[in-house]
Amino acid sequence: MKKQLLLFILALLPMLAMADDSGSCGDNVTYYYSSSTQTLTIQGTGAMENYASWNNPGRYSPYHSEIKTLVIEDGVTSIGSYAFRSCSGLTSVTIPNSVTSIEGNAFDRCSGLTSITIPNSVTSIGENAFYNCSGLTSVTIGNSVTSIGENAFYNCSGLTSVAFHCKEIGTWFVGFTSIKEVTIGEEVTSIGERAFYGYSGLTSVTIGNGVTSIGSMAFAGCGLTSITIPTSVTSIGEDAFSGCSGLTSITIPNSVTSIGFNAFRSCSNLTSIKVQEGNTKYDSRNNCNAIIETATNKLVTGCKNTTIPNSVTSIGYEAFYGCSGLTSITIPNSVTSIGNGAFNGCSGLTSIKVQEGNTKYDSRNNCNAIIETATNTLVTGCKNTTIPNSVTSIGRSAFYKCSDLTSITIPNSVTSIGHYAFWNCSGLTSITIPNSVTSIGESAFGYCPGLTSITIPNSVTSIGMYAFNGCSGLTSVTIGSGVTSIGSMAFYGCSDLTSVTIGTGVTSIESTAFNGCSKLASVTFHCNNVGTWFSGKSSIKEVWIEKEVTSIAQYSFAGCSGLQSVYNNAEDVFTIAKNTFDDATYSSAKLYVPTGMKATYEETPWWLSFNKMEEYDFPTGITIPQQSKDVKVVDAYQINGLKTGSMQKGLNILKMSDGTTRKVVK
Repeated sequence: MKKQLLLFILALLPMLAMADDSGSCGDNVTYYYSSSTQTLTIQGTGAMENYASWNNPGRYSPYHSEIKTLVIEDGVTSIGSYAFRSCSGLTSVTIPNSVTSIEGNAFDRCSGLTSITIPNSVTSIGENAFYNCSGLTSVTIGNSVTSIGENAFYNCSGLTSVAFHCKEIGTWFVGFTSIKEVTIGEEVTSIGERAFYGYSGLTSVTIGNGVTSIGSMAFAGCGLTSITIPTSVTSIGEDAFSGCSGLTSITIPNSVTSIGFNAFRSCSNLTSIKVQEGNTKYDSRNNCNAIIETATNKLVTGCKNTTIPNSVTSIGYEAFYGCSGLTSITIPNSVTSIGNGAFNGCSGLTSIKVQEGNTKYDSRNNCNAIIETATNTLVTGCKNTTIPNSVTSIGRSAFYKCSDLTSITIPNSVTSIGHYAFWNCSGLTSITIPNSVTSIGESAFGYCPGLTSITIPNSVTSIGMYAFNGCSGLTSVTIGSGVTSIGSMAFYGCSDLTSVTIGTGVTSIESTAFNGCSKLASVTFHCNNVGTWFSGKSSIKEVWIEKEVTSIAQYSFAGCSGLQSVYNNAEDVFTIAKNTFDDATYSSAKLYVPTGMKATYEETPWWLSFNKMEEYDFPTGITIPQQSKDVKVVDAYQINGLKTGSMQKGLNILKMSDGTTRKVVK
């Protein structure tokens, strides 16, 4: 009997699940579910009930996965939070004009929805409202929407088309790479900052005639191939179309009176730029393929086909930034000012000329560069530049992102290398810094992965922040005796760096200067006072304390857990604190001291704590070498003095043809 009853109940369950249902879902709102049509109808007046969380969804949750059609009747003013969460079968939703708000997670995980139209009555859409609606392909935003919550359309991976009718467009869909088409209705007056930032899949945009302003970075990084800016637009913000590398042409209407910095920066494929006749602020005189500020004769935006007219007096900040297709440029004699980074990232440049008669700039000796005549500062170079002997300074960003530059000779006349001078010159494999240079600016050689070794000459007094940051191919660095300070992150991320030699003049090294140098194995000190510059560097296997050293600070080598050998060649024995090295270093690493000095060290705090101590014949004549193409290796020795004739794995003592000796780790 019990078995028969159980079978009867089991047979009844599907019928119960499919039965019609009704009830309350708000103070004055009710629902009715029709199992035959799989339609849920919400009716009444006022707001729907808000549900607390994902595990307490709407009252119709027992059959939520079966609902295909949702009809919300006129009179309902709010769609409650979590109201229809996980209605995965839902394909059709009707929202009446009475609804003013859609609360958080209202349609969360309604994966069957393919399109949604937000009526003109709605002013706000809550966070996660359409979260994970993976089937959603198109959305229409009504004209009253002023607020869309965080992640409202997060992970709507199929979304390809959005139509906006609201007055202002916010950052509601930032980073949606799937969106290919955007329609901006006549009701829209403002496209906000970063509104479509990073829409790399976006190829088509229609902007209605009501739009008056395009905000900063509004379309930055988009996949746009064309854009029509309507005549209603008066302002275009900074970086508005920055990085739209697919754009080939742009026309600025005569209504535009304001264009922000870098509005078309890195639009590398731009071939045509026009300003409509009648524009009172800008022009593209003589079909020059550029935007010129009429009153000031400043060229603010150029492209690879730009010809600079003779009437132009200044070239603006980053005017040609990222024009990788630009191959040649002639600066007319009318130009008296060139802004910072005007030609940054123009990696295809092969020819640079300044017209005769220019009183501010020249390209002396056919050097393929722009030189500021009065100061002898090279302000812009290219892969074919030859730096004249008369140049005294390489200016800020002079060779910035000149990726085809493979080698350059810096003459002895140069005394300073400016910030970012050779930043991201990815093809640069060698550089010789002459003894005349006294300062190396911030990020001067940052991200030059082809550089393998650097010698900082004795003339240099300071190395700026990030100077060699990201030079992942660097294996050895020698700091000259004139350097007193090394800035933060100076060699950050030099992942192949194995050996560093610190010159006699160094008094300050920022703690982050060698962060990210994961293979750094050997450090040699010539400075008088060694600081805590390398503490915590577990990759270091050996430390060389040379004759010039007179003190080592507490904790200098704390955390150097990989330290195996300490070579102390100091002329005068000095004491160190117990915490200069870790206890593990004292017990496992070996201390090498000059021949005949072992007994002295065994009595000197806290050198005496080393369990392993050995006398060693230190090589004589070791100097901090200056790099030269003519200097060659004559002989190679192991640290025990055994002649090998060629470099072996580990530390090598190299005898050079100029009489110097070098220590190199292989």
